[in-house]
Amino acid sequence: MSTPVSSTTPYCSAEEFLIFTDFRTIVDLCSDDNGRPLQTDFTDPTTRTGAIALAILQVASGKLESAVLHGGMYSVEDLEALTGNQSQFIKKLVADLALWEYYCRRPDLLSQMPPKCEEAVAVINAIA
Repeated sequence: MSTPVSSTTPYCSAEEFLIFTDFRTIVDLCSDDNGRPLQTDFTDPTTRTGAIALAILQVASGKLESAVLHGGMYSVEDLEALTGNQSQFIKKLVADLALWEYYCRRPDLLSQMPPKCEEAVAVINAIA
């Protein structure tokens, strides 16, 4: 039996996610009680909104890891070692994958996948 390999933290933090995604969009997608969470709620994993953000970013990071491991050209350690432009690209890739996960939480808002999410899925498929 092989040893599972996975990072313990997302490749994009909640703070970094907000660099790549408009907070107003995320507020509409992550509010479960019709309130408007604050940005500090979103970035604090001890709040419900922050716990949701962390879980979604971990799911998106897991998708990236799955593609990388399936493709066999890179490892989790390779992802963790990225710096500079490559690191920023991975953060944006995870952010765009996470954005789609947010849309999927709100099936009433679900229409067509946003182009940036489609692009992220295409990159993941190419890596795999």
